[in-house]
Order: sequence, then C-alpha cells, then structure tokens
Amino acid sequence: MTEQKRRRSRFLPGFLLYLLFLGLLLGALLFVFRDFLRVYEATRPQRALEQLQSDFAAHRFGEGCREAVSALGLTLQSEEEAMTAVSALLEDADFVEDVTLSGEAQRVCRIVADGVTCGHLTLRQQEALAYGLAPWAAGELRYDFSPWLYSLSVTVPEGYSVYCGDTALDQSFVTESGVRYAALGACYDDLEGLPTMLRYEIGPLLGETSLRVFDASGRELSPEEQNEDYYLDNCSAERKEQMQAFADLFVRSYVNFTAYRADYHQLSALLAPGSAAAKRLEQAVGEQWWSGSSTCELLSNRVRHCVDLGDGRLLLDLSYETETTNAVGPVTATYSMRLVLIEQDGALQAVHIFNY
Repeated sequence: MTEQKRRRSRFLPGFLLYLLFLGLLLGALLFVFRDFLRVYEATRPQRALEQLQSDFAAHRFGEGCREAVSALGLTLQSEEEAMTAVSALLEDADFVEDVTLSGEAQRVCRIVADGVTCGHLTLRQQEALAYGLAPWAAGELRYDFSPWLYSLSVTVPEGYSVYCGDTALDQSFVTESGVRYAALGACYDDLEGLPTMLRYEIGPLLGETSLRVFDASGRELSPEEQNEDYYLDNCSAERKEQMQAFADLFVRSYVNFTAYRADYHQLSALLAPGSAAAKRLEQAVGEQWWSGSSTCELLSNRVRHCVDLGDGRLLLDLSYETETTNAVGPVTATYSMRLVLIEQDGALQAVHIFNY
C-alpha cells in the first residue's frame, strides 16, 4: 500500500510536467501556424487591399492628401475647409483594381469616391521573407482631386453685391461687364444708356459652396429671385398700376388700328409727337396696309415687365392675344411687344415700339 502511494506521488508530477510540455509545444505550433497564416495572407494582394481599405477608412487622409489639396490653388477656401470637404467626399471611398496598369509584381488600384476617380494606390510585392513567402505592401499613393473642382458664376445688375461665404467679391471676379438683359432685346440697338449686368465667376472650388446675392438696398436675394424677372421688376406698385392702365388702352387702340376699323387718332394720342413710335405709325397710315375684309378682336392682354430704365424712361413689356375672322374662319394669334415710355404732364406716352 505504501509502495503504491509512492508510485502515485512520482507519477502525478511527471504527468503534469508532460502536459505542460505538450501544451507549450502545441502553443508554439499554434503560434507558428498563425504566423504562417498571417504571412500567407499578406501574400494575397486582395487581402492586402482589404486591409489597406480598412486603414484608409479609419484615417481617411494623410500628408499626401494635404499636398494634393494645396496643389489645387484654391483662392476663396482655406486649406482646412478644403480638407474637411475632401474628408467628407472620401468617406465612402472604394478601391478598384485597374487591370490595365497591374502586373505580376504590382497592383494599381483607383481610389473611387462619389463615382469619381480621385487617386491611385500601388501595391507592390516585396522580397520573400519568412517561410519563403513574398508579401504585398502599399507603395505609392497619389491623389488627384481636380475632378471634384468646379466654378460658380452669377449675373447681377450693376450695384448689386455678391458674396462667397463671408467674402465680398470685388472687380477682380468680374469676367464680363455690360451684359444685356434678354428681355430688353433690340432696345439696345435703338436706345442708349439702358441698364446692363455684371457677370461674376469664382473658382476653382471644392466641396459645397454657394454664392450670396444682395440687391442695391442690401437685402439678400433667395435663389428663386436671382433672375431677370426680379431684376427688371423695379417699379413701385403705383407705377405698375399706371403702366397697366396704359397697356390696356394702348393695346386695344393698336389692335383697332391694325384692323379694318383703324382709329389712328386715339392711338396717336398715346404716342410722343415726333418720336420713333409716332413716325412708324404715321408711315403705316400712309401705306394703309390693313384689310377691310376681316375682323379682329382682342382676347387678352398681359404685362410681363414694368421697368424703370432711368433718365425718365420706362419699359413696358407685354403680350396680347387676338382672334381674326376672315373667309377661312377664326384664327387666334399671340403677339409680344415692348414699349419705351416717357411721362409728359403726368401722362405716359410711347416713344419706341418693338414687336418681337
């Protein structure tokens, strides 16, 4: 019984020592195996690319990114503002291999963000190291943010102010002056001193930026107000009412004049004596070009613009619709007209007529 106890007492420490040795051996083998798997995984370019993409998502940009931003030559954005914009754009960046540039010893991947290629990353196979395996590692990383660059432009009346953020744009940002209003059309060919606009343009820009426009009174305009209709709408409510009344009377008289029931006396009272408009209508009277075989009715009359042109001149832009009945039947037509008016003794008179 004593002998058996002695044998058991010697066996148990030996068995534990054996288990410890076996555990250490298995641990070493497991460590070597895991290290082999790590090295082996590094020999797969796709795995190396996935790891790089994970690291890229965590850091998003580095010194190379900052250098690429500095090379853009941004003038109205600070480098930090641009870097913030780049960081947001690169948030969902992906790596897509460019098979046309890749080879056995290198893989070239395009960095694609927001559907745009904004850089290239080169993976290169290293010299064989542990276990005789050659891992892949990141090589050259180049950014190109030029596809994201854009410019902004806006055309505003003279006397308006344009801001980019909190920076007021000066004359150095004016790329074109004397821009004509489309609504004034041929008026420029016959009249002097008509209002014009300035075209501002800024760039290059990176990220979301907008221009702010202020009218001559300092009120900021909404994007919907930044158009010719608003710029030309510079008459008071009282003046608009006066011009609407003139338009109703003039168009009805003009339609009557051009129909067989021509009444030049009523129309002539609305024309400034000796003006281009009066001479034009006097010439039409001499030609007697209207037809007495048809009737013409005014269906509608709409004022588009009431514009104060300065120097005591006003612009009335309107359209009207008529229905002419002849042997064939009724024919409906729409006409557009611009009138330049002056005020004489409190009454408006036309000095120019432009049909378009």
